Amino acid sequence: VSAESNVLKKKFKYPARGAILDRTGKVIVQNEPVYDLMVIPNEVKSFDTLTLANALEISLADARKFMRKARAKSPYQATPFVKQISVQSYARLQEIMYRFPGFSTQDRTIRHYPDSLGGLLFGYVKEVSQVDIDKSENYYRSGDYIGKSGLERSYEEVLRGERGVVNTIYDVHNVPQGSYADGKYDINAVSGERLISGIDIQVQRLGEELMKNKVGAIVAIEPSSGEIISMVSSPGYDPNLLVGKDQGNHYMDLIGNPYRPSYPRAIQGYYPPGSAFKPIDALIGLQEGVIDPNTTFFCPHYYQAGNRRIKCEHFDGSISLRKGIARSCNTYFCYVFQKLITKNGMKNQRQT
Repeated sequence: VSAESNVLKKKFKYPARGAILDRTGKVIVQNEPVYDLMVIPNEVKSFDTLTLANALEISLADARKFMRKARAKSPYQATPFVKQISVQSYARLQEIMYRFPGFSTQDRTIRHYPDSLGGLLFGYVKEVSQVDIDKSENYYRSGDYIGKSGLERSYEEVLRGERGVVNTIYDVHNVPQGSYADGKYDINAVSGERLISGIDIQVQRLGEELMKNKVGAIVAIEPSSGEIISMVSSPGYDPNLLVGKDQGNHYMDLIGNPYRPSYPRAIQGYYPPGSAFKPIDALIGLQEGVIDPNTTFFCPHYYQAGNRRIKCEHFDGSISLRKGIARSCNTYFCYVFQKLITKNGMKNQRQT
């Protein structure tokens, strides 16, 4: 084959996204290999559409539709023909690729969540939109993936890695003949960094089991560091639903679910803190010096705030801090809060 018949093709190498580990070192988010079949419509010659469709396990009608869409998008640039084909389809395809000039395969990876937990915690990854590309000042290109929510979004710059480029010479039969200039102008892809989270996946599992068939949230925090050990929103969903070809359908199912499994209750829900807040109220009062361990208040079975009366479950009379905590006395901690807001220059609600 003459040199004039050879073609130089540039192919992007997509990096493996960084794995996410829990606090014990267990991998809780990882990657699985998939492949995209790319096509440059202007380079396609007459081919056996049925053979290609069978290899890809798609219908003849779909194969023709995908080609029309690729031509409409760009006749001269590589465009996805079928995304995320399986390893089995890829193996079949490699044996017959020489029969399909203009087609090539692209290595990709997709996310896998081995424990099927923490859908709202980990979030999901999706192909970039034009808005994403514009916001990134064209760092992203069409076909790139980006974290859209959860940890995947928050740590996108850590997890995404860096694209690479491979320049390859192909002959007239679309068979690769080797690297251009011995790879001098190639750029290696750089995998994303591993992210070690504060999550304990076993605690996460327990939390999700406890919240099964319930509506609400659990957040477990390591007091000494503030690390999040577990974050549960219920109802939730299996994060693997938002991976692969059916991602769009599953996403719409979640959005349309009346129980709102896609709503992150742990960080966006509003819930009265209840008596769990009373020890915090006490600690702040002690720190601010408005009370000490011996401070007493009189509990007449209620606390009067302006024209609103807040009931207490007990009639304890004069009560100290220790007993106030033990009895979960509403009156005592309303007085503490009153002193805090008065000290900090806020209007005393008892006088309104």
